[in-house]
Amino acid sequence: MELTLTKHDFRKFFFYQYFFMQNRLIGFMRMYMGPFLVVVAVYLFNEYPEMDPFAIGFAAAFGFIYSVRPVITLFALKFNDEKLFFKINNGILTFKDRAKEAEIDLSKNHLEQNKRYYFVKLDNGQVLFFPKEILSEKAKSIFIDHLRGES
Repeated sequence: MELTLTKHDFRKFFFYQYFFMQNRLIGFMRMYMGPFLVVVAVYLFNEYPEMDPFAIGFAAAFGFIYSVRPVITLFALKFNDEKLFFKINNGILTFKDRAKEAEIDLSKNHLEQNKRYYFVKLDNGQVLFFPKEILSEKAKSIFIDHLRGES
């Protein structure tokens, strides 16, 4: 199967992974903690002028940085359009991009899915992702068959 992942696909997956592929508490904190800290800092600045300005400034700066961190990280990462070739045969995912070819044993690195992606979390912490919206029906059926244990 051939799959072309664009910069847009990489960015969407990065945001989805950052906010939603962790446990619920971490996802909740990543989404709301930064703006909450900024609001608390503004409240403390207005209501308690005698409070240490360094503490208020630190809370505001930390909240702001925590809020824009995913955007900063996104601009720091270099994404290129990537053409991938892959197949699943006997529990082995053969994966080839422009730089290398690899065989990934899916009994050690489990294939998983959520509502938007099929993905494989590798031992080294990397994640291979396959967006459901751009996969062909044949590719989707191969992933579904493997998830059911039929391959």
